[in-house]
Amino acid sequence: MPEEVLQTEIDIDQLKADFGDYYMAGGQGLANLHMLPFDSFDTRDAFTIVPTNDTIIREANVEVEEILQQYQDEFTPKGRIEFQPVEFPLYQMKIDQEFNPTKLQRSWVGFLAANNVDRTTWPFVRWIVEVYLMKKSMEDLEKEAIYNGVYEAPQDGVPGAASKVMNGVRKIVTAMVAAGSLDEIVTGAPAADADDFVTQIEDFVKALPEKYRRMSMPINMSRTLEERFVEGMQVKYNMQYAQVSQLRNVRNFPNISVVGRPSMEGADGWWGTPKYNALMGVKGFENVNAFKIEGSKRKVAMYSDWWAGIYFIQPKILFVNDKVAI
Repeated sequence: MPEEVLQTEIDIDQLKADFGDYYMAGGQGLANLHMLPFDSFDTRDAFTIVPTNDTIIREANVEVEEILQQYQDEFTPKGRIEFQPVEFPLYQMKIDQEFNPTKLQRSWVGFLAANNVDRTTWPFVRWIVEVYLMKKSMEDLEKEAIYNGVYEAPQDGVPGAASKVMNGVRKIVTAMVAAGSLDEIVTGAPAADADDFVTQIEDFVKALPEKYRRMSMPINMSRTLEERFVEGMQVKYNMQYAQVSQLRNVRNFPNISVVGRPSMEGADGWWGTPKYNALMGVKGFENVNAFKIEGSKRKVAMYSDWWAGIYFIQPKILFVNDKVAI
């Protein structure tokens, strides 16, 4: 495979066609470079972050039986404790970049270049790390991995897809349903009518076992469905002037609220669990904002890597509708 194929592409042909194959200082600078906003790693907020130096997280669920009994003089021990091990892996993921920024010099964005032969010191390098790599890596984790991700081992020498770096919520839920450890709450597709959708979510919460309906938890769904819920609350309960936070609470269950997640864009499913039951293990996660930068001749290489993985420890307090599993 030619070496150029493995480089990060810097495509400025349109700039050169429009502004010329040369650099002329005209006051242009970073403020003149406009990018669409990135989505943040928002779904991370639904999880308890567990830093570790290991590549696997080990926990244990504890099951107990009743202990109370009527009195008698005889000593009659009663009760049972069972420890059920739970473990889930962390997945190693990375960012690799290599490019030759020399072509920037003869273009309108020449201010990102410099005359210094050490290209690792050029303004472009700082710009690509702070504006592109740090933000896009978080968007990739959000939009491709944490909800929709299905891990696949890498192919030697072939860059992998962001959707394959880890198992996300849907893959984990699918495995639990198949194993019989998680029961779906059947709701069908989201109701198109806003107030009907509110009723649908209320029925979903009422379908939770009675002892869990008072637990504090978010019901995670797409931002479109969250907006539909808010609109439905305004219509169904005449709450046009209520605070936005109130409109996201499930009526009669103020401890439960709907939360729109970028990771679930276009999804018909929703899921909820107390935050302490949703774990996100991380190893070296500070590296998402730390890149090793190296120069070789006229090329610049930068790279970083870290580990992450998610899981739900107690399936009995994970609640999903029938549109989450793959």
